[in-house]
This record gives sequence, structure tokens and C-alpha cells, in this order.
Amino acid sequence: MVEQSIINEFKRFSLNSFFMLSKYINISINIEEIKDEFINIPFEFMEIEQKKDINNKMLIKFNFTLEIYKKVFEDSIKGLLKIDNLMTKMDLFGEEDTGKNGIEFEDLIVEQLWNNTFEYINFPENNKIKVKEIYELKNNINDTRDNIIISSPIIVRQTKYQGKYYDLLLIFEQNHKKYAIFIQIGLNKEGSEINTYLSNLIKYGDKYARGIKKLINNENDESELILGFLLIFEYEHQKALIEKNNKSDGFIYCNGKNIDFLIYKNFKLFKNINDTNPINLIKVSNRTLVFKYKGKEN
Repeated sequence: MVEQSIINEFKRFSLNSFFMLSKYINISINIEEIKDEFINIPFEFMEIEQKKDINNKMLIKFNFTLEIYKKVFEDSIKGLLKIDNLMTKMDLFGEEDTGKNGIEFEDLIVEQLWNNTFEYINFPENNKIKVKEIYELKNNINDTRDNIIISSPIIVRQTKYQGKYYDLLLIFEQNHKKYAIFIQIGLNKEGSEINTYLSNLIKYGDKYARGIKKLINNENDESELILGFLLIFEYEHQKALIEKNNKSDGFIYCNGKNIDFLIYKNFKLFKNINDTNPINLIKVSNRTLVFKYKGKEN
């Protein structure tokens, strides 16, 4: 009865509040970086720790005031993100906006993957990693996470709003090879932007690979790590490219340059824009592959 009462209280808040909590709970973050999101914080359930970093900037950390709040949040958020529930609460994604309640396209997809609502890739809790910015993993020499289950899929999300170049990182095995797939999510992307993301990954591939191995505490494993790149686009915006005969942006550009992408439609992911059946597995192909890191000797 108590848990149901708390669930009912949680449901008073927008889905954006849950996305925000899932992203920022129990990590220290610069208060300036989330000042625009304060309106979405359900303060009645939260306590806030304050401290300063080495540069004397204010850091805050959100935690639930009671353990039962945390339990209900973790148990119920997956249900609140189920497709049927989402479809009754929001519209995706008009030409000029990013959806009701300020829900962003990127956050929606990240949350669905994070909470396994696609139901074909499951991340153990120990393998859910938050970093400030995925782009900065190429410079990672100190950040190592313990208790990672190397044999299971790993998901890395970032807390920095509109972090540079990449929005998500998935690490998993396929056909006995280990892949790290950098994902950029957008309603649409210009061809020049796509080239920038791809060129950065190729240029710094060895640094990214070393930074990832450091992050997941896998530095001593000399097996090959293959880096990949994948874009996720929104269906209606991509359909508009066809109508405008725009071949320099989005999925049409990717097709011409042999770059991998997925299409997001009706809260599911599709391999191609005209597909009627969603994918049931995230897997790499030759279109995805960018860089091979062959262990310590590289």
C-alpha cells in the first residue's frame, strides 16, 4: 500500500522529471550545468548534498531521502517508460519542436535503452555507467569503474547536456569479438556534421579504445576492441528529406557514404525508413565499423 501510494505521487510529475533523475541521481555535477532543469526536480523526494570541486565551483548530488523512494523509483520507472504509456502521454516530434513536456529525442532513446524497454539488449546494473562526456573518454587515464561484468553488454551515458559529438556508447560482444559503438542521436543531421563525428572517431580511435579499456577495467586484456559509429534519426524528419529531395543530410547521406544508421518510429527502432518490422537486435555490420584497436601493441 505504501509503495502504491508513492507510485501515485511519482505519477504527478512529468516524464521529463524521471529522465532527469535517471540521468543525475547519485552523481556529483556542476550546478551551472543543470540550472535549466531545476524546474523538473521533484524536491519533496530528494536530498541535496553540496560541495566544491578543486576549482571552487559548486557541485551538488541528488539522492532520495528514503530508501523506499529509491526502490519504488527503480521498480516503477521501467513501467513508466513502456511504449503504451509513452504513446498516451506525448507526441513525437514535429518539425519545430522536440515533443511535449520538454522531453528530448536523445533522452527518450537513451532511457529506453538504459531501462531495456526495447527488450533485446539487457545491461546488468553494474554495467550501467555514467560519465560527464563521452567525447572526453579519449583523454581518460584515471577513471576506472569496478565490478564491471565484461562478458555482458555495457552502456555508457553522459551527464553533460548536449555533450560533444556522441550521445551514447554501447559495448558488447558479437561473434566472439568485442565492439564499442559510438552513437549520435538526432531528429536529423547535416552531412558535414556526420563527417565531423566520424572523422574524430577515426583520428583518435586508439585513444578512445585505451580510454574505454581504462573505464571498464579491461586494460590487461590484449584482445582486439573494434570501434563503430551509428546514427539514430527520427522518422518524420527523415521522410521530409525524401519529399524535399535532400541528399546531403540524414539517412540519405549515410546511405550514399555507407554509414550505419537506425530510424526511430513509434517508439521502436528500424533498420531502414520503409521497414515495417522493427529490429530485434542491435548488431554491427561493415557499415558500422570504424577502427580496430589490437591491444597494447597498437
